[in-house]
Amino acid sequence: MREPDLLLLDEPFGALDALTRITAQRLVADVWQRRGCAVLLVTHDVDEAVSLADRVLVMDRGVIAYETPVGLERPRDAGDPAFTALRAELLDRLGVAAPTASGVAARAVADAGPDGASGAVRKKG
Repeated sequence: MREPDLLLLDEPFGALDALTRITAQRLVADVWQRRGCAVLLVTHDVDEAVSLADRVLVMDRGVIAYETPVGLERPRDAGDPAFTALRAELLDRLGVAAPTASGVAARAVADAGPDGASGAVRKKG
């Protein structure tokens, strides 16, 4: 692989099985950390965006409808309350109610700080 300054990734993990997906996500995170290059990741997977990105953009009909930094420490833990809150906020922005432990839909807002690389979740529609 060359030494890129920018990686453009459009749904790079979509066709992978679950175990290969985890390995590939770790590879991208490792390349980003070693190289320090910018990464633009387009995904429909909210958990993937929160896990890998430092900033998440929600697109609606080709326009940025929402933007938020992901100020969570790495490695990220999907069980962390801040991760869960950000996930719920993004799902709400996408028009999908996030389930809670009791099965009732919840709406939450995460308080996060800015960082470097970018990630995006595209809203279908």
